[in-house]
Amino acid sequence: RILQLGDSGNDVLALQRYLNFIAETYPSIPKVTEDGDYGPATDAAIRAFVTEFELPYDPSRVSAALWYAITNIYDDLYSGGNVAEGQFPGTTIS
Repeated sequence: RILQLGDSGNDVLALQRYLNFIAETYPSIPKVTEDGDYGPATDAAIRAFVTEFELPYDPSRVSAALWYAITNIYDDLYSGGNVAEGQFPGTTIS
């Protein structure tokens, strides 16, 4: 499912929780209220995320690729993995 400004529900709530967890390690990403509403604060956190990880971003939506990037970083941090500078989710650093 693609998420966009104005959406609400459990998918948005999960997105907010992932972003807040990531923000504990990356303070350039602002924390958001976990309310399930995709408003301006959630949008700002997403913009900060894509800036931090130098990812392409379509400002009108959270695409499947961006969702994957967010959840991949979350999983790495949650499981104790380290995300190296310049690492894009799903790629191997040699």
